[in-house]
Amino acid sequence: MIAINDLAKSKGYNQNDSWLFWKLLTEIGEYSKAVEEGKQRSEVSEEFADIMHLLMQIQFKHGDDPDLALQRKIGINWHSKKKTLDETTQEIVKK
Repeated sequence: MIAINDLAKSKGYNQNDSWLFWKLLTEIGEYSKAVEEGKQRSEVSEEFADIMHLLMQIQFKHGDDPDLALQRKIGINWHSKKKTLDETTQEIVKK
């Protein structure tokens, strides 16, 4: 996260939240397209890295260590039900 922040600052990337979220959504679209088109794993991974890059820039500004946040969330999710789509019934269920 720190390396990404240093790169963004050194290169003069726009750090405005509105821009970062717009760019994040654009990159998610590119990732989705690469998956849907069956691109090579390396190409899909590069699009994933673009998403992570933007998430890390945003997280650096507003949150704490993302690894710790993920560990906390995984622990929480083990003990609570979350919405998911049941593929058989096509209904949203909590599991």
